[in-house]
Amino acid sequence: MRRYLIWILLLTISMEAKSQLLDSLRMEVGTIATAASKGYLPLWLVSNRFGVITDQRYDMSTNLKATSSMRFGEDYNPINDNVDRGYYLNYGVNIYNNSHFGKVLIPEAFIIARHRKMSLRIGRYKRVIGEVDTDLSSGSLGVSGNALPIPQISAALDYTDIPFTNGFAQFKGQFSHGWMGGNQFLKNAYLHEKNLYIRLGKNKLKLYGGIQHYAVWAGNNPLFPKLDKSLQAYFNVVFSRAANDGTVPDGVLPNRVGDHRGIIEAGIEWENDDLKITVNNQTPFEMGQGIDPRNIDRLLSLNIINKREGAAVS
Repeated sequence: MRRYLIWILLLTISMEAKSQLLDSLRMEVGTIATAASKGYLPLWLVSNRFGVITDQRYDMSTNLKATSSMRFGEDYNPINDNVDRGYYLNYGVNIYNNSHFGKVLIPEAFIIARHRKMSLRIGRYKRVIGEVDTDLSSGSLGVSGNALPIPQISAALDYTDIPFTNGFAQFKGQFSHGWMGGNQFLKNAYLHEKNLYIRLGKNKLKLYGGIQHYAVWAGNNPLFPKLDKSLQAYFNVVFSRAANDGTVPDGVLPNRVGDHRGIIEAGIEWENDDLKITVNNQTPFEMGQGIDPRNIDRLLSLNIINKREGAAVS
C-alpha cells in the first residue's frame, strides 16, 4: 500500500507540474525584414539587436521564442502579506534564422531561479547592466547590445534595504562567470563580471551610484604563451591582483591578471504620479586608469517619462 501511495503522489505532482507548465507557456513567432539601397544596412538597423540582424543588403531574421515559468512554495496573498516568499523558476529559448535562411542562432537559452530579491541565471540571455535607460540608442558602455550574449552563470541581488536605515539606503549587486567562445582573437577565454550599486532615498527623489568590473582572462592564441586558467588565477582576476599568468618572463614585474575594464555610474531620479525624470552618467575606465573626476569620457543621458494617460508625448 505504501508503494502505491508513493506512485500516486509522484503522478499527482507530475500532473500538477505539467498543468502549470502549459498554463504559463508563451510562444512568440516573428520576422524582421531588412533592406538597404547599398550593400550594407544603416547603423541603427543593426545596433542593439544582440547580433540577430545581419549587415546585408537584403535579409530576413525569423525567430521562435518559447518561455515558461513555475512557482513553488506557500500561496501568496498580497492583501494579508506584502512579502512574496515563493520560489520561481523561469526558462526559455529563442531561436533565430537569418543570412538568407542559411544561419541559425540561439541568442537566448536560459534558466532563472528566483526567491524574493535573489536570482540565479544560467545560460544565454539579453541584459542591460546598470541603471542606464534600456531604450537608449547608444546602449550601455558596459556590455554591448550589438553581439550575441555569451553563456554565463550569474548570481544577483536586487535592491535590498541596508539594515538600520529604515529603507532610506539600499544596495544591489551581481557576480558572474562567462565563457567567451572561440570566435575571437583570444579563443575560449573567460569573462569575470561583478557590480555593486547603492541607492539613497525612499520618496520622490533618489540618488544612486555604482561600479561595474569586467575582466577577460585565460584563453589561448598561437601567438601567446599558455595562459594560466587555474583557481588561483581566477582569484587573482576577481581581486585584481598582479601576478604572472604566463605572459611575462621570470624576473619581470607582472601586471594584473587578465584584461580589466569597468564603468563608474551615478545618477539622480525624481518621480511623482505624472512624471519620471532621470539623469544618468557612465564613465569608463581601464586597468584602473580613468578613475578620476577629471575624466571627460562619459555617457550622459536625460530621460523624461510622461506617465499621464492619453498624453501626446510620453
